[in-house]
Amino acid sequence: MSAFDIYEKTEFEAALTRLIADNLDVNEWIFKMDNEYDGRGHASLKVDQVRTILELRKKKVEMTEPVTKRLQEVVARILPKKVKIAQPTLYRNWEEYMEGFCKDGGVIEAAPPLFNVNQVMSPSVSFFIEPDSNI
Repeated sequence: MSAFDIYEKTEFEAALTRLIADNLDVNEWIFKMDNEYDGRGHASLKVDQVRTILELRKKKVEMTEPVTKRLQEVVARILPKKVKIAQPTLYRNWEEYMEGFCKDGGVIEAAPPLFNVNQVMSPSVSFFIEPDSNI
């Protein structure tokens, strides 16, 4: 459940809408910039309290084109208000974050059910390769 190689705001909104529509049970979505590290380019959006999404879940509506279009309008409207930026000292608001995201690209991923946005982590491995190819 992800979208990648996103370089435009409209592409971002369309991809996120498509992911939400196809995965209504996901409560949180993570956004990651391609050229950042240590969680500097991360942001998240909780959708479990968005009225439109709650109604779609409850009514189990078929995701037709008009329904998806309406969902995309809702997504575009809530993003600037509800996104939690992991490093607000680097990206003060949604517009600055989106500018950085689109500059180098990024991904949208479904958050694991027990994800905690206040606990920014990036898995990594450290190793050294010597000139003679020993690791």
